[in-house]
Amino acid sequence: MIDTFLSDAPALVAALRTTYEEGDTEALRRTAHTLKSNGQIFGAGRFSELCRDLEERARRGTLDGTADVIGRIDREYAALETTLTALGSTPAP
Repeated sequence: MIDTFLSDAPALVAALRTTYEEGDTEALRRTAHTLKSNGQIFGAGRFSELCRDLEERARRGTLDGTADVIGRIDREYAALETTLTALGSTPAP
């Protein structure tokens, strides 16, 4: 699961910025929802909460402050990626 997430997530995180810049609130909502759910699987509370916030903003069509939230998601993802990479490289007992 870790490998799949780490393989898929960078494109999804990048899609947040693209869909925001295009004003595609439905694609933004779906992408944020996917990232939120994936983050919850790994117990990434801050990451998931930021994605939930972004999902709700997109659902309402309220994009004020969205660029800031996306920037915070980028930073949280970088930390999550580091943690999951370390966990994924730990051999099973």
